[in-house]
Amino acid sequence: MYNTQKIISIFEDTTTSYKYFWWLSIIDLISKSDQKQYSFTEITIAMISKIWYPVNFYKLSLGKQDQLSKYCIDLKNHYIISEDIKENDLINFLMHHKDDPYFNKVVNKITQYVPYRFIRPWFAQELRGCKDTKVNKSIIDLQESKYNELPYIIQDKNIIVTQTTFNWIKNNYELITSFYSLQAIHLH
Repeated sequence: MYNTQKIISIFEDTTTSYKYFWWLSIIDLISKSDQKQYSFTEITIAMISKIWYPVNFYKLSLGKQDQLSKYCIDLKNHYIISEDIKENDLINFLMHHKDDPYFNKVVNKITQYVPYRFIRPWFAQELRGCKDTKVNKSIIDLQESKYNELPYIIQDKNIIVTQTTFNWIKNNYELITSFYSLQAIHLH
């Protein structure tokens, strides 16, 4: 049985949209392939493609503290991309620019914390009292010991989805996306 309670607990105390779109992007990537490894860049592109239209066309705010929408607008302005670009065209455009220094700067800012903070609840005991600047490294050092419990492990700016998580997502995709989409609506 998959530990859905642990995943649900991740969203109980959020002030920004990163975790929601990070998780939904991973779920969508898994649903479209049999791959278990995804780069931070691939996930970031998926995140941006999910919020692009609401943020740029409808001018939806994801909240005062949320930087994800800011990065989305910055990318639009930097690359002079149409606000109503189709999702697949946007993904292809960003994939084409994935080695561009400006785009890499955005990816690094978006992924500086969220991949690590997403799986932090699995290390609550071990990270109690840990300085925030040491959390990422501590998670990397500890993750192998909890491999079978985690949704993924992090290796060199990639995530590797565990088999249990992969199977759970593949078998329950519609239910999972419906649930987390509703959670995202209640973000603010």
